[in-house]
Amino acid sequence: MTMATSGEKTLAGEAVQIQATDYTEKLDAAGRSGLVIDARKSHVCVLLLEDERAVWVPPQLVRRYVPGSIPRSHPLGFVLRVLALFPDAGAPEVKLAAAGSSSAADGNRITIPHGAMDLAAIDRVREFVGGDLVSMTLAPGGMRRLSTTIVWKSA
Repeated sequence: MTMATSGEKTLAGEAVQIQATDYTEKLDAAGRSGLVIDARKSHVCVLLLEDERAVWVPPQLVRRYVPGSIPRSHPLGFVLRVLALFPDAGAPEVKLAAAGSSSAADGNRITIPHGAMDLAAIDRVREFVGGDLVSMTLAPGGMRRLSTTIVWKSA
């Protein structure tokens, strides 16, 4: 996995790694990877995949991954590729749960709120996940919105 050079603004939906400092050690987030769900001027909110929680850290403490450098076998790489199949999904609304957690005992789980979805899009998601797919559920998510929950086995 390749890291991007620092100095560029971090945006919601990007994959990052949190650098080790005393502050991030106290948050138990040092060296962890996650998905930026909110980016503000003074802090970014990073959703950590392993323990279903988000932490706020200063932007200078995160390093962005180069897009496409995270392998599909890594849970974060898998999540980024699934999110790409939902062009109108908002990163701040995504919910993740790692396998073995109380809310994802049967496998990794991602819930993605999004707009309309046709059968071809559903087939693209099912084809991408392939044999690792445990379940895929579509549910109403509000006015003209759907929520798709995908559960997949870890590689």
